[in-house]
Amino acid sequence: RDTSALVPALFLLGLGVATVLFDLPCTADETVGVEVGYLGRIFAIPLAILALLRQGDVARLFGWRGRTVFLDKTCICQTDAELQQSSIVKLGAFIGTSKRMLAIYSDVYLRRLWTAYEVAAFLCLRPVKDLRILPLEAPLLYLAMLSVSWVAQVSGIFTKQFLTMEEEAHAVTFWMASLAIFLIFRVVARSKATTLRNIAEFKITDCACAEEADRVLVYKNIAHLMQRTMGLDRSMPQDQVLAAFDDVVRYEFPRALRKQIGNFVFPYKSLMLIALLHDVPYLVDKLYAINNLPNHDVLATALLGAIDALAISPVTFLALQWVASRFLDVGRVPSAAWCLFGVTSVLSIWHLASHILPVLVETDIGLFSVSIFFVLLIVGLAFSHSCLF
Repeated sequence: RDTSALVPALFLLGLGVATVLFDLPCTADETVGVEVGYLGRIFAIPLAILALLRQGDVARLFGWRGRTVFLDKTCICQTDAELQQSSIVKLGAFIGTSKRMLAIYSDVYLRRLWTAYEVAAFLCLRPVKDLRILPLEAPLLYLAMLSVSWVAQVSGIFTKQFLTMEEEAHAVTFWMASLAIFLIFRVVARSKATTLRNIAEFKITDCACAEEADRVLVYKNIAHLMQRTMGLDRSMPQDQVLAAFDDVVRYEFPRALRKQIGNFVFPYKSLMLIALLHDVPYLVDKLYAINNLPNHDVLATALLGAIDALAISPVTFLALQWVASRFLDVGRVPSAAWCLFGVTSVLSIWHLASHILPVLVETDIGLFSVSIFFVLLIVGLAFSHSCLF
């Protein structure tokens, strides 16, 4: 299991305790009118990225080996021809006995004979929910989003420390970071659209095979697979069997793709993690001022931080992601105009909400009302299948 979130969580917990007990470095913050810390915003996201990249190495030091994984290129012998052929013949058995499959997908995935056969075989033998499809560029782009968020945090600290036009500098930083994240969403949306177009034109006979001698064996395995799972007649000509196999790929793979990522390559829970890593360090840094604020202000600050991390920021990201996936095939000028309009509209709504909420929670009744609305909103997001999963 992914335990990378534990590292920044433990760091922020320790930093929160240290902030309350000791005098840590701080800087002035006009939003709360007192001095706040900044160590959480500087170190939380880098620690999260480091833990994400190196958690497996650390786990092995403590004897944890993780899941057993079958990777054909490493698990099938590449030097002994006889053993290799024996393993290839039994490839369907490996697929059939696997509980889950992870397909690290790129636009060449279904252009290769073996990978096309493997994923289709799994979809014939196992439910769609057991296939996990991960676009090849998604992890790198996710790390890029974390990096953009961190740069925005650190820039905010320095603008508050050294610039007199603090509000204007913060607005410029926010819009630039949002535009960078939007461009990341646009890249992923184009990749997904290309994927779906390639699947619609899929033909197993067009797939490349490093060893053409293997093609006969793969076709034979496909025939056995289709006879077993689809009930095809053994006397059916090979071209009809392969055409039926093509139909399975064209129908099942897009269904699995949509089930995995719905309308969004980065779902709500992934975006919520980025928002938490952006907002929670700031809340921890604000603990420096906890003794100088009334109880109502402390509760209001915690509530606004929770609303932003669990609702406003993820929903804003989802809206930006939706805008980025529209009008991909139009010309450059209409596409740029739509993107500019969509980004401006989404961010303007976000900016308006971020200014209205602090006013609403100034009274106890407003604080209670916003809390109830926030709980209902989170419950609604939890039951929104297309956003959460």
